[in-house]
Parts: sequence; C-alpha cells; structure tokens
Amino acid sequence: MDKLFDTHAHLCDAAFDSDRGEVLRHARDKGVELIAEISCGPDEWRNALNFAASGGEKIIASVGFHPGNSSAFSPAALAEFKKMAALPQVRAVGEIGLDYYWPDNPAERQLEMLEALVSIANEVQKPVILHCRSGKKGENAYEDLLRVIGSGLCIGGDCRFKGILHCFSGAKEDAVKAVDMGFALGVNGTVTYPKNGQLRDIFKYIGKDSLVLETDCPYLPPQSIRGKRNDPSFLPEIAAGLAAALLLNYQETVSAVYQNSLEVFRLI
Repeated sequence: MDKLFDTHAHLCDAAFDSDRGEVLRHARDKGVELIAEISCGPDEWRNALNFAASGGEKIIASVGFHPGNSSAFSPAALAEFKKMAALPQVRAVGEIGLDYYWPDNPAERQLEMLEALVSIANEVQKPVILHCRSGKKGENAYEDLLRVIGSGLCIGGDCRFKGILHCFSGAKEDAVKAVDMGFALGVNGTVTYPKNGQLRDIFKYIGKDSLVLETDCPYLPPQSIRGKRNDPSFLPEIAAGLAAALLLNYQETVSAVYQNSLEVFRLI
C-alpha cells in the first residue's frame, strides 16, 4: 500500500472526542503513515503535544497562532509561544498567517502578530505552516503574506522547503511566487470539488514536486462526503483527485508528495 502523510489535521478538535482512536486506526488501514497535528492557539498547544506523544512516531505536532486568534495575542502569550516552539518535539511553527475574510479582525493587528511569529520561526529554525484567506471584498491576503514572509523568513538550510502554504486557494501568480520562495502548496479536499477546475489547473502547472497532501480535518471534506466530518482516512480520495489533475498515476503522485512532506518537516 502506498504511504500517505496528512500534513495538516486537527484531530484534537472536539469533533473527534467520541472516536479519535477509531479514526486513527481507520486512517492507518487506508495507508496514512504520518499525521501532522496542527494547533492554532494557547489553548491547543499542550493538547497537540500530548496527542503527538501518544502516537509515537506516527504523529508530529506543530504549534501556532492562527490569525483568527489575534485577540488572544499578547506579550505574555508570545513569550509562552516562543518556549513552546523551541521544544524539540515541535516540528513546525503554525498555523500562522493572515485571514481577511472576517472584517472585525484588523489587518494591522494580524500583520503585527505575523511578523513577531516569523521572527520566532527564524530563531527556532523550524518550518512554518501558513494560513491565508483573502477578504470578501477582494482584499489580497496572499500579497501581504508573501511580502512579510519574503522579507522576514530566513529558515531553510539544506532543505528545499521553508514550509507549507496550507489550503492553497490563491491565484496562479500567488502559487508561483510561493513556490519560488521555497514553499510547498497544501492540497486538500477542495481539489475534488467539481467547480474547482482553476485550482486543479494551478496544481498541474506547479507540478508534483512542490505539493503536499492534507485534510484540514474535521473541515474541508472531499466531494464524496461534502457536508460531513472529514478525517485522515479520506486522504486517498484527495490524492486520487490530485493525481487526476496532474495527469499522473496515483502511485507516482503519492510517492512524490510523501517525499515532499518528509522534507518539509525535516524527517529525512
């Protein structure tokens, strides 16, 4: 069975409280070899680390400060975040980024927070998991995100990747710029949605060597379960959707993106 790596999951979410162990077993039966548990704020960091510890080498943890949690951002929270990010068991910083979708979250505050978090990522020299969503009125979060990241992030070393631009939904030029800057693009259930032909075309243009798979569970389920809870066992459907978009066979696609994922998290 081909190995799969879910590079972005939220399995500590309350949606999995009743059957988390069963979900993990089912995912492994489907070939999901590794899962990255992503945390989004102070109330999630310890849970992510404990969950990763319970999964041995099969689950890794990332600590982040989601832009939607900017109201919880403070000097004290930043100091605690720095301590957490420096822990050896933390494999990445994220998710962090910009979200202009909700107008009551000022862009200026988000940008200030992002710059501070990027500075910490540089200090701890760990890859970043980036969240980016533009505004309802066309405010371009990708332009601002890539400007801040481009001028402030200096991690990488011998690795091809500085991190992942999670749940990519931008324009072709955003994708090209992000990849040129050293980021893999996160491909999730949206690649299977019938109306997302433009997104599939972007992934085809970018190619398999700069893409990774993710579920973002319990969110963004693939087409077969639209409207239901997502989980890592649906990663094969996402992989098949990506393979079709790339005009490649399934095995070649998953082999490439699995290798990319290991490189992103410095696991090889």
